[in-house]
Amino acid sequence: MKNKALKCGFSIPLLGMGTWQMGGRMERSAANDDAGQIQALRTGLDKGFTLIDTAESYADGKAEELVGAAIKGYDRDKLFLTSKVWKTHVAYDNVLRSAEKSLKRLGTDYLDLYLYHQVNNEIPLEETMRAFDRLVSEKIIRHIGVSNFALERFRLAQNCCEHKIVVNQIHYNLAMREPEPELIPW
Repeated sequence: MKNKALKCGFSIPLLGMGTWQMGGRMERSAANDDAGQIQALRTGLDKGFTLIDTAESYADGKAEELVGAAIKGYDRDKLFLTSKVWKTHVAYDNVLRSAEKSLKRLGTDYLDLYLYHQVNNEIPLEETMRAFDRLVSEKIIRHIGVSNFALERFRLAQNCCEHKIVVNQIHYNLAMREPEPELIPW
């Protein structure tokens, strides 16, 4: 699998596996095919997909548990694990707790990339980004990312951080083209 490398030294596989709707949607599904989804992830890993993207909000943590089960027996150093903290958990202490819970569900001691998942204007951005900085300093996460940030908010978040924000995971496809005029050219 080829990687994309940035000038700051961050490198990420170009393709990976997403886990949205594994285990359920926002809530766990009792009817979920856990074994089938674990096998699907393992098949991807065996085919060379080393990046797995998940989030604490996916099936209320169940997707992270499925990823944790799928990666057992694989060399952790060869994997690229991404997770996200949900917008209701972006107060300083909640970010730290959420990261620890994600690590436990995933069965790992670090994340390659941790994202601020959705915007929450009720919690000061400085507070949230200070927690992300602490997680990097303590080597709980290797890199900071955000999700669905407009350019102005992205710049503000970067100004609040000691460490570089290396990813802005955006909603963009043939039907959803909102990032084209400003964010993508930047």
